[in-house]
Parts: sequence; C-alpha cells; structure tokens
Amino acid sequence: LEQVFQDPQVVARRMRQTVRHSSAGSVDMVSPPVRFDGKQSDIRMPPPELGQHTWEVLSSELGLKREDYDRLVKAQAIG
Repeated sequence: LEQVFQDPQVVARRMRQTVRHSSAGSVDMVSPPVRFDGKQSDIRMPPPELGQHTWEVLSSELGLKREDYDRLVKAQAIG
C-alpha cells in the first residue's frame, strides 16, 4: 500500500485519507477519484469487518431465511 500512497497522481490529488476502524484503528485508504466542483469526495465508512454484511447480502440477494442462516453459522459454514 505504501507504493500506492507514493504514486505521483495520488500525492498530487491528495487522495490519501485516514479513516477510523472499530478493530483496526486508523486505516489509510485512497479516496474516490471523482471530484465535483473541485471538491474531494470523502470516505464515509471504513472497510467492513469480515462477515459484517453476510446476513444482509444472503437474505436480500438469495432470499435466505433467518433459520437457514443461523444453521449455517452453527455449522461454521459462514461467520
């Protein structure tokens, strides 16, 4: 990642942003490259924890029922 943050384009556009993560502390990220009216877009959320959105994705995209999800968690198929 240090090579990414040293890239001339990233440096020139000041695209390095630091966000607070609940378990990782401070995390440096590359901001979105799009600017509107010359203003940089801020990163609004840190990267998710492993499995943080598993229930939301499986239920909304696959229609998984809660009892099936719980069964998968108990079987350690998902976390």
